[in-house]
Amino acid sequence: MSRSDVSLATPQTLPTTESVRKLERIVDQVDDLQDTANELHGKYVSLALAVRKSLESHSIDVEDAKFLIKECLKRKASVVPELMPCIDILKKVNDFKSFFDFLSDYDFIGYLNYKLLKKLIIEFAKNDDEINRHLLEYEKEYAKLLSAASFNDLIPLFEKQSDLSPTAPLGLPYISFRLEKPWLLTCVYTWVSTFGEFSWSSDAILKQLRKNCIIITYAILPCVLDDVMRDLKDLVILKKLEDNDIRVVELPQEEGD
Repeated sequence: MSRSDVSLATPQTLPTTESVRKLERIVDQVDDLQDTANELHGKYVSLALAVRKSLESHSIDVEDAKFLIKECLKRKASVVPELMPCIDILKKVNDFKSFFDFLSDYDFIGYLNYKLLKKLIIEFAKNDDEINRHLLEYEKEYAKLLSAASFNDLIPLFEKQSDLSPTAPLGLPYISFRLEKPWLLTCVYTWVSTFGEFSWSSDAILKQLRKNCIIITYAILPCVLDDVMRDLKDLVILKKLEDNDIRVVELPQEEGD
């Protein structure tokens, strides 16, 4: 099947892809980010090609890969109805070339958006040393881009993204905290000071602040994820947070889970 056989809708018309494209356009306009963005794009291409070749060489059934992605999209489709045509198009894919063309053409994977690509790696290629090497190099470069001083001006774009969209540009893991008594100013002050005590707090990017029930979500840079998981599973630290009416309500799913 050729790509034209599965492209029953025009990718450019899908609203769910606009956030990714908007961020890519803005990054391309920031001179200080050009070299890092180009390096990141190159490592993304190497990673995506390596994943595709690995799935093919290990005789992974394309239907299994399609099922994984379809379930990710279906979970979001009730609140992002524009995804339904994509699910119908995905059903017509019958080989890995068309499968990866679909993911790329509809911006479900990209150099700033690798969450679904990583899901494929965890499910089908987590023991592939070459894939893991490519992934590590890519995530290090991603962390370098997000850590760049010029990138600070783009953080509001991340804050506006909703977890409802699978095309949100962050492929990074999330952590969330709930303030039990948000109406108390002392609780908010305690939160700010407590969070600042974590060694990795400067490598956490504010992703979302949900209204009404105060749940604060951060995206975590890959280079500090091990430290985050260590701290937020430490019973002493968890007890200290709870004593201050702060609870951890979301942690990244570990690959072994």
